[in-house]
Amino acid sequence: MAHPIAGYKEDRVKEILGIPEDTKVITLVIVGKHSETMGPLLMEKQLEAEKERPERLALEKFAYMNAVRS
Repeated sequence: MAHPIAGYKEDRVKEILGIPEDTKVITLVIVGKHSETMGPLLMEKQLEAEKERPERLALEKFAYMNAVRS
């Protein structure tokens, strides 16, 4: 599952993640791993979607952790 984050401080995000000043941060997304148990806050449609997940790319192929690569 992935969820966008609203209300972050762009200058702090850039500082913490080492993002250059001339780069615009437009969103942050929390990415989680699949769990065998489902939380009680998911709607029925979400529960069904979580039961069958497609094969995923390795995180390293599309995301950078705590750094910006040029």
